Amino acid sequence: MVRPRRQVGCRVTRQVSWLSLMLTYYALFLLHQQSSLERTMSPKVLRAIGHAAMDAQHLLLMDLVQKIVTTLREGRSDEEFITSCIEFKEALATHFSAEETALKDASYSKYKEHAEKHSEIINSISTSIEALKLVTSTSTKFSIVNEIEDCLYNHEIVDDCDYSGIAHNIPESYCWDDTLSVGIEWIDSQHKNLFSMAKVLGEYVRAENWKLAQFVYARIIDHIKKHFDDEELHIGHIGADLLSHRRSHLHALVALNDMWDGDHSDILKKVEEFIYHWLRQHIINDDQADLAGNISQK
Repeated sequence: MVRPRRQVGCRVTRQVSWLSLMLTYYALFLLHQQSSLERTMSPKVLRAIGHAAMDAQHLLLMDLVQKIVTTLREGRSDEEFITSCIEFKEALATHFSAEETALKDASYSKYKEHAEKHSEIINSISTSIEALKLVTSTSTKFSIVNEIEDCLYNHEIVDDCDYSGIAHNIPESYCWDDTLSVGIEWIDSQHKNLFSMAKVLGEYVRAENWKLAQFVYARIIDHIKKHFDDEELHIGHIGADLLSHRRSHLHALVALNDMWDGDHSDILKKVEEFIYHWLRQHIINDDQADLAGNISQK
């Protein structure tokens, strides 16, 4: 009777050891997932390459990455997660196309190699998205989020910064220049951002990517409302003609709100009219008159 008891004891010991091992593996898996989520949720800072439109596009792409992370963190549906990944891939492809055109126009010596890397990144992300449609486990989602973030971050750091030295040769279709300066650093900076965002919007409209164009359009609305609030507060502080300036801002908001009405074919024309006619003329005729020469700059 003693021997069977020892055998039972051995079986129990083996079962306990196996259970302990499984619990250890599971704990490590949970720690890995938590580490991956914390890694993904930690915002990376992209280095500026010195080209306003490209820098703005990089920031918009990072916003889309964070949108993907949010769907994962909040446990939203598989369909919504996949849709967010596809939206990012489409935005990235549009950005790559614009970047390749700009680099080619600037006679960048490594243009072909850069374009090939773009193609490799898009193919890799496309493959991962297709796999995700078949296997939607949490670990698979973590993997694709990390891949997307690493592709964007590493490419920007290693490859895009390589052409930062010739960024001044890359043509800007919506250019802010020194003639538009009001002499106040933070206001000039906000104006530059508006030009850059409008440049991105114009590229998405030309590509007829209406979903992403509307995404950027919403960002422009938010940015310009904050800019107007900041500018009006400063104008009131220095005692300039706030009423007239605010009236001009209201006209701009009406024009922006009407921009998305009607046929899509008119949107690009409206964007260009807003930038070339209203924004530039407003800075020259109103902002410079009310703000230039004031000493309260920061």
